[in-house]
Amino acid sequence: MSPGFSAVIADHLEENIPMIMEGDFILPDFAAYVASERVEAVFIHEPCKNQIMQNYPHREVEGLQEYRAEISHLHGNMLVDKCAKYGIAATPSRPWDDLLERVKEYLQR
Repeated sequence: MSPGFSAVIADHLEENIPMIMEGDFILPDFAAYVASERVEAVFIHEPCKNQIMQNYPHREVEGLQEYRAEISHLHGNMLVDKCAKYGIAATPSRPWDDLLERVKEYLQR
């Protein structure tokens, strides 16, 4: 997917059109690859395994999934470590009421 994402970013930069690209498929390696003076990244993560587990029933009918939540938690921690390696901002998703302000603060640095 990286070539497609890179093309979309290049097009927006060329046309000077702001954009936000989001999704759990955008990894720190790619964010570091495309980083520039005009391209920035902030990784938003859920640091609490229990919260991850509690989120699943709100989206799916399968109930609590402790093993899946553990894997997601470990994967999220690995991504936070990669962000640190690349100098990419990483912030917890909660508290939700000030998330936007925290993201803006990271982007203004």
